[in-house]
Amino acid sequence: MRTLPEVLASLYERLSPQTRHRVEFTGLHRWAMALLRERGVPVRLDIARSRTLFNRSWVSVGRATALDSLDLHPDYWHEEILQVVKGRGLTEHAQYSDLRRVGRRTPLQSVHRDAVWELHTAYDVALREEGVHDPADVLSLALAEVRREPLGDRYRSVVVDEVQDLTLVGVQLLHALVGDRPDGLLLIGDGQQAVYPGGFTLSEAGIVVPGARSTVLRSNYRNAAEVIDAAAAVLGSDDYEDLGDTPSSGGAVEIVRRGGLAVRVAAADDASLESSLVSDLREFADTGGRLGDCAVLTVTASQAARWRGALNRQGIAVLDLEDYRGATCDRVKVGTIKRAKGLEFARVHLPLEGSATSGDDERSVLARRELYVGITRARDAVWIGEVASPSR
Repeated sequence: MRTLPEVLASLYERLSPQTRHRVEFTGLHRWAMALLRERGVPVRLDIARSRTLFNRSWVSVGRATALDSLDLHPDYWHEEILQVVKGRGLTEHAQYSDLRRVGRRTPLQSVHRDAVWELHTAYDVALREEGVHDPADVLSLALAEVRREPLGDRYRSVVVDEVQDLTLVGVQLLHALVGDRPDGLLLIGDGQQAVYPGGFTLSEAGIVVPGARSTVLRSNYRNAAEVIDAAAAVLGSDDYEDLGDTPSSGGAVEIVRRGGLAVRVAAADDASLESSLVSDLREFADTGGRLGDCAVLTVTASQAARWRGALNRQGIAVLDLEDYRGATCDRVKVGTIKRAKGLEFARVHLPLEGSATSGDDERSVLARRELYVGITRARDAVWIGEVASPSR
Protein backbone atom coordinates (compact mmCIF):
# COMPACT_ATOMS: atom_id res chain seq x y z
CA MET A 1 0.00 0.00 0.00
CA ARG A 2 1.49 3.30 -1.05
CA THR A 3 -1.03 5.90 0.16
CA LEU A 4 0.12 6.32 3.77
CA PRO A 5 3.90 6.36 3.05
CA GLU A 6 3.47 8.96 0.30
CA VAL A 7 1.19 11.14 2.42
CA LEU A 8 3.68 10.98 5.30
CA ALA A 9 6.53 11.83 2.92
CA SER A 10 4.62 14.89 1.73
CA LEU A 11 3.89 16.04 5.27
CA TYR A 12 7.49 15.48 6.36
CA GLU A 13 8.79 17.54 3.46
CA ARG A 14 6.66 20.46 4.63
CA LEU A 15 8.12 20.16 8.11
CA SER A 16 11.77 19.64 7.15
CA PRO A 17 12.54 20.00 3.43
CA GLN A 18 16.27 20.15 4.13
CA THR A 19 16.32 16.62 5.61
CA ARG A 20 13.73 14.94 3.36
CA HIS A 21 16.44 13.17 1.32
CA ARG A 22 17.67 11.39 4.45
CA VAL A 23 14.35 9.69 5.21
CA GLU A 24 12.81 6.84 3.20
CA PHE A 25 9.02 6.38 3.37
CA THR A 26 7.73 3.06 2.06
CA GLY A 27 5.50 0.08 2.68
CA LEU A 28 7.20 -3.06 3.90
CA HIS A 29 6.35 -5.27 0.92
CA ARG A 30 7.46 -2.60 -1.55
CA TRP A 31 10.75 -2.25 0.33
CA ALA A 32 11.25 -6.01 0.41
CA MET A 33 10.62 -6.32 -3.33
CA ALA A 34 13.15 -3.57 -4.03
CA LEU A 35 15.78 -5.31 -1.88
CA LEU A 36 15.25 -8.63 -3.64
CA ARG A 37 15.59 -7.02 -7.06
CA GLU A 38 18.72 -5.20 -5.86
CA ARG A 39 20.22 -8.49 -4.69
CA GLY A 40 19.22 -10.34 -7.86
CA VAL A 41 16.94 -12.75 -5.99
CA PRO A 42 14.31 -14.24 -8.35
CA VAL A 43 10.82 -13.26 -7.14
CA ARG A 44 7.49 -13.34 -8.92
CA LEU A 45 4.79 -11.84 -6.70
CA ASP A 46 1.43 -12.73 -8.22
CA ILE A 47 -1.40 -12.40 -5.72
CA ALA A 48 -4.15 -13.50 -8.10
CA ARG A 49 -2.29 -16.57 -9.30
CA SER A 50 -1.20 -17.59 -5.81
CA ARG A 51 -4.83 -17.40 -4.69
CA THR A 52 -5.86 -19.63 -7.59
CA LEU A 53 -3.21 -22.13 -6.58
CA PHE A 54 -4.48 -22.06 -2.99
CA ASN A 55 -8.05 -22.68 -4.18
CA ARG A 56 -6.86 -25.70 -6.16
CA SER A 57 -4.97 -27.00 -3.14
CA TRP A 58 -8.08 -26.55 -1.00
CA VAL A 59 -10.22 -28.57 -3.40
CA SER A 60 -7.66 -31.36 -3.75
CA VAL A 61 -6.28 -31.54 -0.19
CA GLY A 62 -8.23 -29.43 2.28
CA ARG A 63 -11.93 -29.70 1.57
CA ALA A 64 -12.41 -33.36 2.37
CA THR A 65 -10.60 -33.18 5.74
CA ALA A 66 -11.46 -32.26 9.30
CA LEU A 67 -11.24 -28.58 8.30
CA ASP A 68 -14.49 -28.85 6.37
CA SER A 69 -16.30 -29.94 9.55
CA LEU A 70 -15.63 -26.54 11.17
CA ASP A 71 -17.92 -24.87 8.63
CA LEU A 72 -15.49 -22.02 7.92
CA HIS A 73 -15.00 -20.36 4.55
CA PRO A 74 -11.83 -21.40 2.68
CA ASP A 75 -10.68 -17.78 3.15
CA TYR A 76 -10.12 -18.62 6.81
CA TRP A 77 -7.62 -21.33 5.95
CA HIS A 78 -5.93 -19.13 3.35
CA GLU A 79 -5.45 -16.53 6.10
CA GLU A 80 -4.26 -19.20 8.53
CA ILE A 81 -1.49 -20.19 6.13
CA LEU A 82 -0.46 -16.65 5.11
CA GLN A 83 -0.71 -14.97 8.53
CA VAL A 84 -0.01 -17.77 11.00
CA VAL A 85 2.06 -20.47 9.29
CA LYS A 86 4.04 -18.48 6.72
CA GLY A 87 3.59 -15.20 8.60
CA ARG A 88 5.49 -16.73 11.52
CA GLY A 89 8.10 -18.41 9.35
CA LEU A 90 7.15 -21.92 10.50
CA THR A 91 9.02 -24.65 8.65
CA GLU A 92 8.09 -27.78 10.64
CA HIS A 93 4.77 -29.27 11.63
CA ALA A 94 5.90 -29.58 15.24
CA GLN A 95 6.24 -25.79 15.45
CA TYR A 96 2.63 -25.36 14.41
CA SER A 97 1.17 -28.21 16.45
CA ASP A 98 2.03 -26.51 19.78
CA LEU A 99 1.65 -22.89 18.67
CA ARG A 100 -0.42 -20.34 20.57
CA ARG A 101 -2.22 -18.77 17.64
CA VAL A 102 -2.17 -15.15 18.76
CA GLY A 103 -5.16 -13.23 17.44
CA ARG A 104 -7.09 -16.30 16.24
CA ARG A 105 -10.30 -17.15 18.08
CA THR A 106 -11.29 -20.47 16.50
CA PRO A 107 -9.69 -23.26 18.55
CA LEU A 108 -8.02 -26.01 16.54
CA GLN A 109 -7.52 -29.58 17.72
CA SER A 110 -4.62 -31.75 16.60
CA VAL A 111 -6.60 -33.22 13.71
CA HIS A 112 -7.30 -29.72 12.40
CA ARG A 113 -3.68 -28.63 12.70
CA ASP A 114 -2.55 -31.76 10.89
CA ALA A 115 -4.94 -30.92 8.06
CA VAL A 116 -3.78 -27.29 7.93
CA TRP A 117 -0.18 -28.43 7.59
CA GLU A 118 -1.06 -30.82 4.76
CA LEU A 119 -2.90 -27.98 3.00
CA HIS A 120 0.04 -25.63 3.54
CA THR A 121 2.46 -28.22 2.13
CA ALA A 122 0.35 -28.80 -0.98
CA TYR A 123 -0.04 -25.06 -1.55
CA ASP A 124 3.69 -24.49 -1.11
CA VAL A 125 4.50 -27.20 -3.65
CA ALA A 126 2.07 -25.65 -6.14
CA LEU A 127 3.72 -22.25 -5.73
CA ARG A 128 7.21 -23.65 -6.26
CA GLU A 129 6.18 -25.65 -9.33
CA GLU A 130 4.94 -22.48 -11.04
CA GLY A 131 7.65 -20.19 -9.65
CA VAL A 132 5.03 -17.95 -8.04
CA HIS A 133 5.29 -16.13 -4.70
CA ASP A 134 2.64 -14.74 -2.37
CA PRO A 135 3.09 -11.71 -0.07
CA ALA A 136 4.28 -13.87 2.83
CA ASP A 137 7.02 -15.35 0.63
CA VAL A 138 8.32 -11.88 -0.27
CA LEU A 139 8.95 -11.02 3.38
CA SER A 140 10.53 -14.40 4.13
CA LEU A 141 12.89 -14.07 1.16
CA ALA A 142 13.86 -10.55 2.20
CA LEU A 143 14.49 -11.63 5.80
CA ALA A 144 16.72 -14.46 4.61
CA GLU A 145 18.67 -12.01 2.44
CA VAL A 146 19.21 -9.49 5.24
CA ARG A 147 20.37 -12.25 7.57
CA ARG A 148 22.69 -13.63 4.88
CA GLU A 149 24.17 -10.22 4.13
CA PRO A 150 23.27 -7.49 6.66
CA LEU A 151 22.83 -3.93 5.44
CA GLY A 152 25.39 -2.48 7.83
CA ASP A 153 24.82 1.22 8.51
CA ARG A 154 22.42 1.79 5.62
CA TYR A 155 19.70 2.70 8.14
CA ARG A 156 20.29 4.51 11.40
CA SER A 157 16.77 3.90 12.66
CA VAL A 158 13.48 2.38 11.55
CA VAL A 159 10.10 3.81 12.54
CA VAL A 160 7.13 1.49 12.05
CA ASP A 161 3.52 2.67 12.13
CA GLU A 162 0.51 0.31 12.22
CA VAL A 163 2.77 -2.45 13.49
CA GLN A 164 -0.22 -4.45 14.72
CA ASP A 165 -1.05 -5.34 11.10
CA LEU A 166 2.35 -6.83 10.28
CA THR A 167 3.24 -10.49 10.55
CA LEU A 168 5.92 -11.84 12.85
CA VAL A 169 8.27 -12.29 9.88
CA GLY A 170 7.64 -8.67 8.89
CA VAL A 171 8.67 -7.40 12.29
CA GLN A 172 11.70 -9.70 12.37
CA LEU A 173 12.75 -8.22 9.02
CA LEU A 174 12.48 -4.66 10.32
CA HIS A 175 14.36 -5.59 13.48
CA ALA A 176 17.13 -7.15 11.38
CA LEU A 177 17.74 -3.83 9.62
CA VAL A 178 18.97 -2.11 12.79
CA GLY A 179 19.39 -4.87 15.36
CA ASP A 180 19.41 -3.80 19.01
CA ARG A 181 21.27 -0.53 18.54
CA PRO A 182 20.01 2.27 20.83
CA ASP A 183 16.99 4.07 19.35
CA GLY A 184 17.23 1.87 16.29
CA LEU A 185 13.66 0.58 16.21
CA LEU A 186 10.47 2.47 17.08
CA LEU A 187 7.24 0.45 16.90
CA ILE A 188 3.89 2.23 16.99
CA GLY A 189 0.65 0.31 17.02
CA ASP A 190 -2.77 -0.28 18.54
CA GLY A 191 -4.18 -3.79 18.86
CA GLN A 192 -7.71 -2.40 18.80
CA GLN A 193 -7.06 -1.30 15.21
CA ALA A 194 -5.79 -4.67 13.96
CA VAL A 195 -7.84 -5.44 10.85
CA TYR A 196 -5.98 -8.52 9.63
CA PRO A 197 -6.21 -12.00 11.21
CA GLY A 198 -3.43 -13.42 13.30
CA GLY A 199 -0.83 -11.63 15.35
CA PHE A 200 2.38 -11.99 17.31
CA THR A 201 4.14 -10.82 20.45
CA LEU A 202 7.38 -8.88 20.66
CA SER A 203 9.00 -11.67 22.63
CA GLU A 204 8.29 -14.08 19.74
CA ALA A 205 10.01 -11.62 17.41
CA GLY A 206 13.09 -11.65 19.63
CA ILE A 207 12.60 -8.00 20.59
CA VAL A 208 13.17 -7.14 24.24
CA VAL A 209 11.85 -3.73 25.28
CA PRO A 210 13.01 -2.52 28.69
CA GLY A 211 10.20 -1.04 30.74
CA ALA A 212 11.56 2.47 30.55
CA ARG A 213 11.56 2.27 26.73
CA SER A 214 7.95 1.12 26.41
CA THR A 215 5.09 3.58 26.70
CA VAL A 216 1.33 3.14 26.57
CA LEU A 217 -0.17 6.29 25.09
CA ARG A 218 -3.25 7.29 27.07
CA SER A 219 -4.04 10.73 25.60
CA ASN A 220 -6.06 11.06 22.41
CA TYR A 221 -5.21 14.33 20.64
CA ARG A 222 -6.86 13.55 17.29
CA ASN A 223 -10.51 12.72 17.84
CA ALA A 224 -13.16 14.92 19.38
CA ALA A 225 -14.98 13.36 22.33
CA GLU A 226 -18.19 12.48 20.45
CA VAL A 227 -16.20 10.75 17.73
CA ILE A 228 -14.14 8.60 20.09
CA ASP A 229 -17.27 7.74 22.10
CA ALA A 230 -18.92 6.45 18.92
CA ALA A 231 -15.82 4.39 18.14
CA ALA A 232 -15.60 2.95 21.66
CA ALA A 233 -19.25 1.90 21.49
CA VAL A 234 -18.47 -0.25 18.44
CA LEU A 235 -15.78 -2.27 20.23
CA GLY A 236 -17.64 -2.65 23.50
CA SER A 237 -15.75 -5.02 25.81
CA ASP A 238 -13.75 -6.83 23.10
CA ASP A 239 -10.29 -7.85 24.25
CA TYR A 240 -7.36 -7.74 21.87
CA GLU A 241 -3.72 -8.66 21.46
CA ASP A 242 -1.37 -5.70 21.84
CA LEU A 243 2.12 -7.17 21.24
CA GLY A 244 2.31 -8.44 24.80
CA ASP A 245 2.05 -12.02 26.03
CA THR A 246 -1.51 -11.67 27.33
CA PRO A 247 -4.68 -10.19 25.80
CA SER A 248 -5.60 -6.62 26.77
CA SER A 249 -9.00 -5.05 27.33
CA GLY A 250 -7.84 -1.46 26.95
CA GLY A 251 -7.85 1.17 29.63
CA ALA A 252 -8.85 4.73 30.41
CA VAL A 253 -7.99 7.26 27.69
CA GLU A 254 -7.83 11.00 28.20
CA ILE A 255 -9.81 12.81 25.50
CA VAL A 256 -8.09 16.13 24.92
CA ARG A 257 -10.54 17.58 22.38
CA ARG A 258 -14.05 18.06 23.68
CA GLY A 259 -17.22 18.32 21.57
CA GLY A 260 -17.44 16.93 18.07
CA LEU A 261 -20.33 15.31 16.27
CA ALA A 262 -21.39 11.71 15.66
CA VAL A 263 -24.46 11.12 13.47
CA ARG A 264 -26.14 7.79 12.79
CA VAL A 265 -28.61 7.48 9.92
CA ALA A 266 -30.96 4.55 9.27
CA ALA A 267 -32.18 5.03 5.69
CA ALA A 268 -35.19 3.33 4.14
CA ASP A 269 -33.28 2.19 1.05
CA ASP A 270 -30.05 2.73 -0.91
CA ALA A 271 -31.37 5.82 -2.67
CA SER A 272 -32.30 7.40 0.66
CA LEU A 273 -28.87 6.58 2.07
CA GLU A 274 -27.20 8.30 -0.89
CA SER A 275 -29.48 11.31 -0.57
CA SER A 276 -28.74 11.63 3.15
CA LEU A 277 -24.98 11.41 2.69
CA VAL A 278 -24.98 13.93 -0.16
CA SER A 279 -27.17 16.31 1.86
CA ASP A 280 -24.77 16.12 4.78
CA LEU A 281 -21.82 16.96 2.55
CA ARG A 282 -23.63 19.89 0.97
CA GLU A 283 -24.77 21.23 4.32
CA PHE A 284 -21.19 21.04 5.56
CA ALA A 285 -19.99 23.00 2.50
CA ASP A 286 -22.82 25.55 2.80
CA THR A 287 -21.79 26.33 6.37
CA GLY A 288 -18.21 27.09 5.41
CA GLY A 289 -16.65 23.63 5.52
CA ARG A 290 -14.17 22.43 2.89
CA LEU A 291 -15.17 19.28 1.00
CA GLY A 292 -11.48 18.53 0.61
CA ASP A 293 -11.39 17.86 4.37
CA CYS A 294 -14.02 15.10 4.03
CA ALA A 295 -13.69 11.40 3.29
CA VAL A 296 -16.19 8.69 2.37
CA LEU A 297 -14.82 5.35 3.54
CA THR A 298 -16.11 1.88 2.73
CA VAL A 299 -15.22 -1.71 3.55
CA THR A 300 -14.55 -2.91 0.00
CA ALA A 301 -12.99 -1.38 -3.11
CA SER A 302 -16.12 -2.09 -5.15
CA GLN A 303 -18.22 -0.14 -2.65
CA ALA A 304 -15.77 2.75 -2.87
CA ALA A 305 -16.05 2.74 -6.67
CA ARG A 306 -19.84 2.88 -6.47
CA TRP A 307 -19.72 5.85 -4.11
CA ARG A 308 -17.25 7.70 -6.31
CA GLY A 309 -19.71 7.26 -9.16
CA ALA A 310 -22.68 8.32 -7.03
CA LEU A 311 -21.00 11.50 -5.79
CA ASN A 312 -19.83 12.38 -9.30
CA ARG A 313 -23.40 12.07 -10.57
CA GLN A 314 -24.49 14.44 -7.81
CA GLY A 315 -21.93 17.02 -8.94
CA ILE A 316 -19.56 16.48 -6.00
CA ALA A 317 -15.90 16.30 -7.01
CA VAL A 318 -14.08 13.24 -5.65
CA LEU A 319 -10.52 11.96 -5.40
CA ASP A 320 -9.77 8.25 -5.29
CA LEU A 321 -7.98 7.73 -1.99
CA GLU A 322 -5.46 5.58 -3.85
CA ASP A 323 -4.35 8.76 -5.68
CA TYR A 324 -4.16 10.93 -2.57
CA ARG A 325 -0.64 12.12 -1.74
CA GLY A 326 -1.31 14.58 1.07
CA ALA A 327 -1.70 17.70 -1.07
CA THR A 328 -4.58 20.03 -0.23
CA CYS A 329 -7.46 19.93 -2.71
CA ASP A 330 -11.20 20.64 -2.79
CA ARG A 331 -12.33 17.09 -3.61
CA VAL A 332 -13.89 14.54 -1.27
CA LYS A 333 -11.56 11.58 -0.69
CA VAL A 334 -13.24 8.21 -1.37
CA GLY A 335 -11.66 4.84 -0.64
CA THR A 336 -11.54 1.86 1.67
CA ILE A 337 -11.07 1.97 5.42
CA LYS A 338 -7.92 -0.14 5.11
CA ARG A 339 -6.39 2.36 2.67
CA ALA A 340 -7.25 5.18 5.09
CA LYS A 341 -5.37 3.58 7.99
CA GLY A 342 -2.98 6.09 9.54
CA LEU A 343 -4.70 9.06 7.84
CA GLU A 344 -7.13 11.58 9.29
CA PHE A 345 -9.84 13.87 7.96
CA ALA A 346 -11.96 16.59 9.53
CA ARG A 347 -15.16 14.74 8.63
CA VAL A 348 -15.69 11.08 7.74
CA HIS A 349 -18.75 9.45 6.18
CA LEU A 350 -19.19 5.69 6.57
CA PRO A 351 -22.00 4.22 4.42
CA LEU A 352 -22.25 0.66 5.71
CA GLU A 353 -23.45 -2.19 3.52
CA GLY A 354 -24.30 -5.18 5.64
CA SER A 355 -20.97 -5.77 7.38
CA ALA A 356 -21.56 -8.38 10.12
CA THR A 357 -20.30 -6.80 13.33
CA SER A 358 -22.58 -8.27 16.01
CA GLY A 359 -21.15 -11.75 16.61
CA ASP A 360 -18.34 -13.11 18.75
CA ASP A 361 -16.68 -15.00 15.92
CA GLU A 362 -13.35 -13.88 14.54
CA ARG A 363 -14.81 -12.33 11.38
CA SER A 364 -17.24 -10.17 13.35
CA VAL A 365 -14.51 -9.01 15.74
CA LEU A 366 -12.32 -7.96 12.80
CA ALA A 367 -15.31 -6.17 11.22
CA ARG A 368 -15.85 -4.22 14.44
CA ARG A 369 -12.20 -3.23 14.54
CA GLU A 370 -12.36 -2.10 10.92
CA LEU A 371 -15.38 0.07 11.69
CA TYR A 372 -13.52 1.44 14.72
CA VAL A 373 -10.62 2.37 12.43
CA GLY A 374 -13.02 4.08 10.03
CA ILE A 375 -14.65 6.15 12.76
CA THR A 376 -11.35 7.22 14.28
CA ARG A 377 -10.15 8.63 10.95
CA ALA A 378 -12.47 11.56 11.79
CA ARG A 379 -11.15 14.49 13.82
CA ASP A 380 -14.34 16.53 14.26
CA ALA A 381 -17.36 14.65 12.94
CA VAL A 382 -18.39 11.19 11.80
CA TRP A 383 -21.52 10.23 9.85
CA ILE A 384 -22.49 6.54 9.96
CA GLY A 385 -25.28 5.42 7.67
CA GLU A 386 -26.89 2.15 6.74
CA VAL A 387 -30.09 0.87 5.24
CA ALA A 388 -32.51 -0.06 8.01
CA SER A 389 -33.56 -3.69 8.11
CA PRO A 390 -37.32 -4.43 7.80
CA SER A 391 -37.47 -5.39 11.52
CA ARG A 392 -36.51 -1.88 12.62
